[in-house]
Amino acid sequence: MSIKDVCWLLYLYPGWAFARTFPRLLSGLQPVGEFLARRLAKGEQKRLTERLQLAGFGEMEIDSIVKRYLDRAVGRALCDLDLESVTQRLKPSNIHIQGLEYLQSAQESGQGIILISGHFFASRLAKSWLRSSGFSVLSVRHPAPPDPSLGVLGERYLQGRYIRFLNKAIGEEVLIDDPECTLKIVRRLRAGGLVNVHIDAPFASKTQDIIFLGKTHSFSSSVFRIAELAGAAVIPFWFSGDHRDLRIVFEAPLDLGMDKAEELARVIRRLETQVIDKPYDYELWIML
Repeated sequence: MSIKDVCWLLYLYPGWAFARTFPRLLSGLQPVGEFLARRLAKGEQKRLTERLQLAGFGEMEIDSIVKRYLDRAVGRALCDLDLESVTQRLKPSNIHIQGLEYLQSAQESGQGIILISGHFFASRLAKSWLRSSGFSVLSVRHPAPPDPSLGVLGERYLQGRYIRFLNKAIGEEVLIDDPECTLKIVRRLRAGGLVNVHIDAPFASKTQDIIFLGKTHSFSSSVFRIAELAGAAVIPFWFSGDHRDLRIVFEAPLDLGMDKAEELARVIRRLETQVIDKPYDYELWIML
């Protein structure tokens, strides 16, 4: 049994019960969680350090990034325990929204919208804010993403329990192993709905290799073909921070008339810029 197995066991059972019983005390647990993460997550810190070195970050930067990354991971995990309540308590002064008019304009025209984004820690909070603002979002998600930190207990039981827990936090979702995944996405879009796809997690077999953060990674342009099929707009959707300082940016809809490979490469370069700007906010470092 790995350290992460133990952490998940405590998180999913006494942690969840504590959050339901004493929701306003959750923020007080963050310093404790950060302290434990820095001392117990040695394997994750080593892999993260190596990945940051490969991406070209300097030695002096890396120590700070690793600490902030762990802090963000702990904060996101605590937020997930009571996401709806945390969203309701967000203060206007703590939320900074840019480009919302692009989303509103596409909706007013009756178009479906694919929101493309990356795996940043603020993802679930940003979408929870969207739901609370009247924008219902269907999330495309991997049912059981690979995790090198898991032990036998985690792989056989706890990961499944964690996925079911996340389903309650995320809300509407479609899993990439669902035989009707694409069909469900198209139906949602043709009905004028919103679908969120993380562009750094390809959900199609046909992919394109692109250098990303110092390493070749496979990305899928299928999202553009689905958008064309459904007559939907594709809007880049970026977010960072946490409940104390949540920043959300919507960019102008992409030009789907461009070459798909070129458009995908442009989006990935934009994603890379976002990651380099706030590396401690990016969740997938040790998975890439």
